[in-house]
Amino acid sequence: MSRFISGSVNWLRRSFSEHDGGLNSNSRNDSNSANSNNNNNGKSEKLKRFANSFDVENLLLEDSSTPNLIGGPSHVLTDVNLLIPLSNYFPSRILGADWILNFSTAQDGFSLGSLYRRLAQGRVDSPALLAILDTEGHAFGALVSEPFRVQEAFYGTGQSFLFRLKPDFQVWPWSTDNDFFISCSSNSLRIGAGDGHFGISIDEDLNMGRTQRCATYNNDPLVESEDFVIKSLEIWTFSS
Repeated sequence: MSRFISGSVNWLRRSFSEHDGGLNSNSRNDSNSANSNNNNNGKSEKLKRFANSFDVENLLLEDSSTPNLIGGPSHVLTDVNLLIPLSNYFPSRILGADWILNFSTAQDGFSLGSLYRRLAQGRVDSPALLAILDTEGHAFGALVSEPFRVQEAFYGTGQSFLFRLKPDFQVWPWSTDNDFFISCSSNSLRIGAGDGHFGISIDEDLNMGRTQRCATYNNDPLVESEDFVIKSLEIWTFSS
């Protein structure tokens, strides 16, 4: 919708500009139609001013709405003002979709096995958002193009990315250097890899994790110390 609004307004502006130029050319070639062209030019100028009166940025802001979070309050995504810019990086198929809380350590406990089971029971078949809050107050995570499932061989697509919400907002899209997007085993969950480093790596107890620069996303470590202790972890999926 945002692209449609922006494109429509810009088309309107171009159309009136070109139309106005055509009228001016006719007036030079035919002096007998000067009065008619003056009237048309006046109308065109009014229409052009009308088109230019649209504030595209405000229109896009009004068009963007805070996502609807379903399944309970989030312990990680607490700053709703960051959810709109975050969703700007989403694949088009989930833009505007409801966000559904499929797993939360607050509700389901600290177990990677429970995380896999919850997603399997829900027959989740959409991209998944991993959101982490550590004990130091950092909020970060990843959007992966496919649900988390036990599969040690890397899978997924370039529609995945890493992000940080706190202390500052940043997103790291796919670098195209490799395709090591997601690897899930019974004792670890890993997102992004290269040269033995992982963008995010989490243990089987959903307790300890590590974040490093990796070739998949060419990212900064999502926390400065690289190692982190999980306070809250959530998996959000999206309605079709």
